[in-house]
Parts: sequence; C-alpha cells; structure tokens
Amino acid sequence: QFLYFIGSMLVNHQLALFKTFVESGANAVELRRARVAQATALVEHPSFAKAPLEKRIGFLRWQGLNSVEIEEAFEGADVHEYEEVLRLVSKNPESAAASPVKATNADGTAAPPPPDANIGTSAMLQVADGYWRIGATVFAYKGAMSYLPVPLLGFDLDRTEDVIKIAHQLPSGEPGPVQYLTPGFKGVVPDEYPMHEATRVGMTVIARDPDEAGRERYREAVILRIGAPNRDGDFELDIEWTHTSTPQSGVDYRDVRLLYHPKVLLRRLEAEEEAARRAQGANERMDSAGTFLCVGELSRAEQLRIAREKQQKFGDAADEIDPDRITAQVKGFLSFPHLDLFDQPRELRTGAAYVSQFGDAATEGAPRSVPVYPASQQSGSGNGFRFSVAGLPHHPNSRLHLMHNPIVRIAEQCVKNSAMFVDPDFPPSEYSLMGPEALDPRATRGTVVWRRLSEIYYRPRLRALGSKAVNCKPGRFAPPWFTEMLGAFQLTTEAEDIVSPGDDGWLFGVYVLRVFVEGRWSFVVVDDFVPCDPDSGEPVCCDAGSASDIMWALVEKALAKLLGSYRGLQVGSAAFTLPRVWEDLTSNVCDVIEHEHLSYKADACSNLCDIVLEEHNSCCVLARVGSSRYNGFGGEEGALWLVDCVAEYINGDSASTFSFHVVRRAASSVAVKRIDTIREQLLEEIGRAAALQLPDVPESDVSFWMSSAEYFAMFDRTYCMRVMNNFQKLSVAGSFDGYRGIGGKASGHETLFRNPQYLLSFMQPTECILELQLVDRRLMQNDAPLDAATLQLHLIKGHAAERPWSMRDDGEPTFVASTPLIDLREDVEWRNHPTVSVRLPLPGGNYILVPTVGGESIEAFTIKVFSVSAFYIKLLN
Repeated sequence: QFLYFIGSMLVNHQLALFKTFVESGANAVELRRARVAQATALVEHPSFAKAPLEKRIGFLRWQGLNSVEIEEAFEGADVHEYEEVLRLVSKNPESAAASPVKATNADGTAAPPPPDANIGTSAMLQVADGYWRIGATVFAYKGAMSYLPVPLLGFDLDRTEDVIKIAHQLPSGEPGPVQYLTPGFKGVVPDEYPMHEATRVGMTVIARDPDEAGRERYREAVILRIGAPNRDGDFELDIEWTHTSTPQSGVDYRDVRLLYHPKVLLRRLEAEEEAARRAQGANERMDSAGTFLCVGELSRAEQLRIAREKQQKFGDAADEIDPDRITAQVKGFLSFPHLDLFDQPRELRTGAAYVSQFGDAATEGAPRSVPVYPASQQSGSGNGFRFSVAGLPHHPNSRLHLMHNPIVRIAEQCVKNSAMFVDPDFPPSEYSLMGPEALDPRATRGTVVWRRLSEIYYRPRLRALGSKAVNCKPGRFAPPWFTEMLGAFQLTTEAEDIVSPGDDGWLFGVYVLRVFVEGRWSFVVVDDFVPCDPDSGEPVCCDAGSASDIMWALVEKALAKLLGSYRGLQVGSAAFTLPRVWEDLTSNVCDVIEHEHLSYKADACSNLCDIVLEEHNSCCVLARVGSSRYNGFGGEEGALWLVDCVAEYINGDSASTFSFHVVRRAASSVAVKRIDTIREQLLEEIGRAAALQLPDVPESDVSFWMSSAEYFAMFDRTYCMRVMNNFQKLSVAGSFDGYRGIGGKASGHETLFRNPQYLLSFMQPTECILELQLVDRRLMQNDAPLDAATLQLHLIKGHAAERPWSMRDDGEPTFVASTPLIDLREDVEWRNHPTVSVRLPLPGGNYILVPTVGGESIEAFTIKVFSVSAFYIKLLN
C-alpha cells in the first residue's frame, strides 16, 4: 500500500509537470530546473539527511533524476559530503559525469567543438572557439582566488552553465571525481603562455604563486606594466596581487596565464579597437550634427542618419541608455552593450585592496586598518572613493532613497574608473558597523574584517538553486525574528524583483534594492562588502547557509544602511521592527495583535482561525514568546514561532474551544527540551475528544498543538503578515497641518469631522484593508518629536454626493469601522512606527475616511487602501 501510495504521488506529480509544460510553454531546461529544485528541497530535509548517502542517491535515481541533476541538487543544498557525492555519481556507468566525452565534430570524434558551436546559455563561454585540448592541463578555480592545475576531461553540452569537465582535486593533491566549471574568471583557465600583443595593462590574469608546501598554484593578479619583448620574444610584467594588493615586478611571462586563450583575446581586442574607431567616427559625425543643429534646423534625412548612428553604436539598448528612464528592476547587464562584461574592473576588488588605498593608520608606519569614519560618510555628500551617487533624484526627506534605479550609472562609473564600487554613504568602516559608538576612543575595534561577496563565494548568486530562507543564520546583528520574516518573504517575492542587476552584480560589486516608503517604491544602493570573522573569514552577517547565496546578506545590508549601521539591527532597536521591515520589502500590511489588549480572546481565536485558513489571500502568522518561563524548552523570550494551523472544536452546546499548532523553524539554535512531556500536557489541556479531531498537519521535532489558554499565556503578540497579491493598492499622502479645532472621536463628532475627510468609493462589494501611517520617522531630517498623542482611523457611511460630512447638514454619522486607538505616548515601538489598520468586507457605495491624532497637529500621514474590487479615493475638505 505504501509503494502504491508513493507511485500515485509520482504519477500526479508528473501530470502536474505535464500540465505546466502544456499551459505555460515551459521548455526542457525549465522543467529540469524544477526537478532539481524539488530534489534540493528533499536533500535539505532533516529526515532525508539521516539516511545513508548511497540510499539518498538511489532514491533520487528512482525518481528519474540523472547524474547531473543529482549533483546539482546536492550542490545547491550545500551538503558537506559533496566530494563523496561526486565519487558515487561517477561510479555509475550510465552517469553523465562518467560517460565518454561528448564531441560536437561532424565525425563524432572526441575533439573540441567547432568554432560556431552554440553551447550553453552563458554569454561568456569560449568553448566554441575550439582552442581547448582534451587531456591537457588547465587551471581550475578552487576558492581564495587560487587556481590549481587539473586535467581537462571534456565537455558536457547538456548542462546549462558549467560545461567544461575537469578532474576534481582532492586536498591531498590527487585527482578525484569530476567537476564542471565555466571557462574564464573563477572557472577554467587554459595553460597557454600569454601573447605580448594580446596583453594589456589593467587586465586580470593569474600568476604562479606556489603554496607553503611548494605545490603548483596560481593566484589572481592585475597587470601594472608590460615590458618590451626582447629578440626571442620574451618579456616581463609588473603585477599587483589581488588577494594582498601588493605589487611584484619582473614577473616572467611564462609564469602568467591569461583568463582566456590568447588567440581568443587577440581576436576580441582587435574587434574592440575596430568598434572604438567606428564609434569615434560616429561621435565626430554626431558632434558635427549637433553643432549644425545650433545654427539651423536639421533636415529629416539628417535626423534619420543620426538615429541610425546611435542605433549602430548602442544597438537595441539605444533607448535604454539614459539611466533616468530606468525606473524598474534591471535583471542583468546584457541589455547594455556599452558596459564591458568581459573582465572585472581591476581595482578595489578585495577588502585588502580597499584598506591599502583608503585605510587609516593609527601611527606613522603602522599597518593600515579599516577607516573609522570616512569623510564621505561624515558629510553625507554621496561623493567618495572615486564614486558619486550625489545629484540623483531622491526622496525629499532622505537622500538614501533614490527615485530611479541608478544601477546602470554606477556600473558606468565602475568601467570608467576601472574599479569595483565602494558606497560613499555606507563604506566598509567602523562607523558602518557600530554607528556613533565607533567614535568613542574606548570602543573595541577590529572585531571584523570586510570582504566582498565575490571574494567569499565562487559565483555569488542572489538565490542558489533550491536554497531556502528557513536555513538562514541571523549572524551577530539581526534579531531572531528577522530570519522568520525572511521565511515568509521568500514565499511572496522573487529575488530578481527586489534586487538589481540580478546575478550580474558581482561583476562591479554593486547592487540596488527596491524598498517601499511612504506609499511608493524607491531604491537603495549598496556595495558588496560584508563584515566577516577575522580568523575564519566567514560572514558574521545574515548568511543563507547555502554556498554562494547572497540574497539575505544584501537585504540585511540595505536595511542596516537605512538605520545608519549594523548595530541598528540588533535587538532593542525601536526603528527596526518586523511590521516596518515587512512593509519596506513587500509594500504589504503586517497586523499586530497585542494579546494584553484583547477583551474577548474567543473572538481573537476565531479571527486567527479565519486568517490562517483563508484561501484567496496569502498570510503568514507568527507568534512572539512573551514569558521567560518558557525558556526551558527553547521558547526563549522574544523568539517567533510559526502558527500554521488553528482548529475549532465544538462540544455539544458548549462554547467552542480552539487549538493552535505552532512550529519553530530549524534555523533556531536553541534546543527544545522536554518536548514529549509538553505535548502530553498540552493534549490533556485540549482534551482527548478534541485531540482526536485535530486536522493532520506535518509534524517535526519542534512542533506541537496547544490550547488557546496556553497560547495566550506563552505568546504576548501575534503578527499577521499579509500578502495582497490579488488586491488593488493605492496610497494617498496628506497632512493635519492647517486643520484647526480637530480632535478624536471621544472629544465629540463636531471636532471629529474637522479632521481631513477622504471619499472612498467602491464600485461593487469588496473586501478591503485600510491603513493609516504617520510619516516615517527614519526620514525626518531632524529629531523632531512626534506631534501626535493618539492614532486612529474611522470609516463612516458617506452620502451619494461627493462632499464632506457635516453635523449641521447631515446629523449623526453611521460608523462602519474604526481601527484600534493607539496611545503613542505609551510604547516606544508604536512611536517609531505609528501605524494602525483594519480589515473588513464592505458593500459597494460611498464611504468617508477620517484620520485622527487626538488634537491639532502638523504631522504628515499616508493612507493605504487594499481592495479586491475597483475603487477611487480623493480629499473632500
């Protein structure tokens, strides 16, 4: 019966894939990626990981995955026994990893592919040039900017990216199982002496640098000077080692290897020079045309000629070059041919290079260290380290929130400066780490080193295949709830929808993140420096726990920049709360239910039951532990648990009883103790009759059912993080400034309706969410106190005519709903994030929204409306 059940599941799964293939036009590569992603999720599961490795691989083969897909599943999951996986996979005679070399020649021999072969999806693959020799020695990237000699075994053209097949080198230096890499930087480099005519100053190369044991090793360097060749064609080079930023002169050319075959580079350089000559001629002609334009009108023929020259120079991206027109996400640089993606900029590629150029020295002759407080960060000018983000359109109250996506402009600066990006506003400094505390002479410094993500990971990707935020490690700075929030966030948003330029950012060391502030999207730019442990070199910031997965580290850095430092992320920071971060990243609403304010907990249970079980709208519910008496079994105070199911049990004519199923995610490092005893106690409280009717939910070692009484005893707050995918959204900005004699509902209806009034009209019955938020305190240009005592939003039934409500003309109003009344003087968290919201179904018609702050005020505010049906809103008074 079990095998029949498993077989039925597999059949249903295959039918689902077939339906996806038919309806969405998915190709074989997309379906293969879906299979690998599902296999990776299975590999990451704790129960699956307990089985012997041979059994796990055998099960994946039984599911129909080939050897390449199995290898990628384990690689994406960052399994430590990856080398053993490679060995076991290569033992299978039918394995793609152990199969004979696939040739693309017409005669079918095992030889390099022809020059025009179309291989893989990467634009940089040079396999098609036919200069690779099977059986020859090549240099393969092995981390820490090191390349080791390995034999070239062949090519696997069925793979999507890494197509060159090499022998994996074991720590002992012996050849091991096979491995696949991409040609070029951080991939496979041919063992060919450089040609003098194909070598340029500023070019990235690898140079011979034996390890401590004297074994052959090459490391990355940048060419500083190229000597003239002698009569025999020999020449020397001056280089700068990338990993230490130290120069070395008189390096023999035979100890240097170019990242690509010299003939490939020579052909490319010649093409670039020819293109530059054509572009120079086009520029001169366009300049002449522009001069002519100053003295008279251009004919239609001249206008068309200039347009053609622009098209020839910039290709299809001619209309996209102006960065001010780019307001959406940029998912890669391939659409911008004027950016050179062939090589990285040669300067500021590592943390050591940055310190050597811009570091501080405590005393004369002392080694340089990370700057404490650079001038660009002190002045907030946006100019520093040879880069400028000043002058870009930004939010009126915050220069860090840019109105347009600046990624292309910054990449152009990187190409012009031949340097990777350093953020002038949030550089690698002690101030970026600790904030104002760094200025205290007694402060402990040097607790971290700053490294680029491209230094740490072989190929940084926003989200590695199959990775999940539930495995995210909070690091030293972000509180535990941050990883729980990311677990919900990853279910709602694709990485490319929030981060530009996708996986291309590591080329220039710059990323732009989209955040929602005061009713509209804005952009925050960051570099890719992250704080790391001085001894291990591993990141101490938020880490996804998966090799090369950098999405969450970038999100954390952008939020730290907006708060002024990584220290601002730590527990106790009132400006860094779950509702605020959820809104920043998703533009959606996070309802906060304070349990101590609940008068009727039965109604709250019923509402939570509806929220968790609702089908038309996504919502993630988290509960915060509020009592230290639960620390004994891992429920540390302030920790968040996922509420994935709420059950209602009706016992005859008596009142309903509710049970909650809570789950603690695997990312938590605190062990859960006495779990079996707790489960038994909670089942006794629920009652055996009710326990028998509890729905089936996936169980884990850190999940259990609990009664509603125990739920409200253990947790003091519930967060409902809503995702309004099917809702229409609109934000409107307003202010209380200029309204006189206003007050709240308690002060009387006459003063209530002196507040701003907004018409809200729905075309048909709807379900909606209404939110009132005062101006974001992080955007205040000074530390002005909050000019509001309370916060509340009222909704009344409006008239057919579009006019404000008047007590004299209209009489007593009909109140439809009101948000909870929040006293902003009591809670510092509410003062730093003053927001109230209400959710309710409404029939179609006209309504009036009335925001209040308890008295006269000059505070600005934003009203957000989420509705299933169409609506419009406008100010009435």
